[in-house]
Amino acid sequence: MTCPQRTTIGICETQLVTAAGVRAVLNGCQDLEFCWSVSTLDEGVQMARQRPPHVLLADKSMGVNGLLHWILNLRATTAPTAVVVWGSSVTEAEALRFVQAGAKGVV
Repeated sequence: MTCPQRTTIGICETQLVTAAGVRAVLNGCQDLEFCWSVSTLDEGVQMARQRPPHVLLADKSMGVNGLLHWILNLRATTAPTAVVVWGSSVTEAEALRFVQAGAKGVV
């Protein structure tokens, strides 16, 4: 019997302590694997091209318009990576725009 592939997670997050916390949680999961963390959208695109994760968590604090363009660019130029936008406050209109741009989820 073969083991199922672990789901890899990349993080685009401005706060290093938050990224470290997510990494610590993922390290305790058998089916999830921390892949990499970056602090800018540009770095996120570069890493997604070099080492595409299954899921890419993107911090909403990077700016709504910047994230919208980033998601569209990422979807057009990389392997199928599921983008999930997360933030402490997201309006319904913002969530809809993220999903329309190609995000698979909003937290």
